[in-house]
Amino acid sequence: IATIMGLKVYPNASRYLASFSNPLCFQFKKMGIGGFGFIYSTPYLIAVMIFMMNSKIKLSNQIILFVLIGLFGYAVIKSNYTTAVVTVFLAIGLGVIFVSGKNIQLKIIVVAFVGIFALVTLPYILKIVLNLISNKDSIIWMRIDELLQSLTKPDVEFNRVELMKKSIMAFIHNPFVGEFGVQMKSIGGHSDFVDCFGMYGLVGAIVYNSIFLSVALYQYKQLRNKKVQICYIILQGILLLNRVTNPILVSQNISGSAFLICPILLMYIDNYCLGAPKNMLASADNAAIQLNGDENN
Repeated sequence: IATIMGLKVYPNASRYLASFSNPLCFQFKKMGIGGFGFIYSTPYLIAVMIFMMNSKIKLSNQIILFVLIGLFGYAVIKSNYTTAVVTVFLAIGLGVIFVSGKNIQLKIIVVAFVGIFALVTLPYILKIVLNLISNKDSIIWMRIDELLQSLTKPDVEFNRVELMKKSIMAFIHNPFVGEFGVQMKSIGGHSDFVDCFGMYGLVGAIVYNSIFLSVALYQYKQLRNKKVQICYIILQGILLLNRVTNPILVSQNISGSAFLICPILLMYIDNYCLGAPKNMLASADNAAIQLNGDENN
């Protein structure tokens, strides 16, 4: 709520807080306005809350979750972080589609088809989005227009792509050990996934990414309900998208949301809200029968 109220007065405050490029940033912090870390941690929370709404909880709690989803989503839209807005809509869309846990294969095919169609028709979609945005001076409008220009005009290149190329060239220059501590200015700094290759080289990037992959696999194996597993896959998919487009893992808020808070909530849903799967109940019954038999003997 503090973020929403603050952004009504200072529309670009969240963006300024990412780099403290404005002398009013300390005032923004005192006002409680969320910055880069808070904004980019919300898509994961929204996806989890959608799945929580479909679990066995009270109607009053479902209403609270619905209000929280609305507040979080509105705060992200007001923040002027383009990628965060995209991932919030993606989290809501995928959450609503897969929340039932039924016809998963068919839904995956439909989502893949829609995704491919969206990529093919991306310039037309961007034009429609630009026409829908009333504020032509907003950063989101400018970012989308910049992307559209880069897609339709060969001589125009999207700024984020240029920064990614910068990190790729750093990796090519030092493919094994990277340029960490040597020429950090040669790193683009706008793609966690690409930057790690430029900073740490091939060996370091493999180790760096293996850590997150091992944590993700371990957490996934702790989940037993199919719906909860799907939600976790959605979280990791959004995380991967954000890692490609932003340096998100430098923020403790984002990594804490993706690898600590949301997995804990999913494990809670898995164990207490949705109930144990039928095969687990059968195993428990068999164990009880065997225990009773041993006592009788």
